[in-house]
Amino acid sequence: MSKYNKQQSGIALIIGLVMLLLLTIIMIAAVQVTVLEERMAGNLQNNNIAFQSAESALREAEILIGSGAADFNPLKLTGGPFQNIESVCVAGLCGTTSPLQSEDFPDDGTATATTGIENVVAEPEYIIELVRIDPSVDSSRLYATFRITARASGADSSSSVQLQSTYRLHALSFTY
Repeated sequence: MSKYNKQQSGIALIIGLVMLLLLTIIMIAAVQVTVLEERMAGNLQNNNIAFQSAESALREAEILIGSGAADFNPLKLTGGPFQNIESVCVAGLCGTTSPLQSEDFPDDGTATATTGIENVVAEPEYIIELVRIDPSVDSSRLYATFRITARASGADSSSSVQLQSTYRLHALSFTY
């Protein structure tokens, strides 16, 4: 037996340690991939919440336009919030002179939507712009076209979404 012990040089130990090192590297890479995928899923969820919040604000603005609420009368488009508005927005309503860009959201001219969506930094904001008023062939009809821009954030401020829609209203169908 002593004859075989003298010929061993410890190569099994070195091979075992190298294999253990390779397995450790593979496991560390797998953990890093898992952490990255978890972050991506969280960001996707935040973005989805922000999108739903902005979509809800768009729907709220469309309902406001179409409902004939007392504070928004489409038959009096030149009065109220639309009166003498050049580049200023009041309570989320803007004039027709220049369409707003995404970076031009006024600080005090937006309207805040009440969505009830949880896990958002703040309730979404929207602006309604009067794009144009179109009389139809029939003089008893009047159409007003509005551009609605909504901005919302998710669970953190890095996930923000801005949506825009166009809403056309048959204004003379309302009785006030």
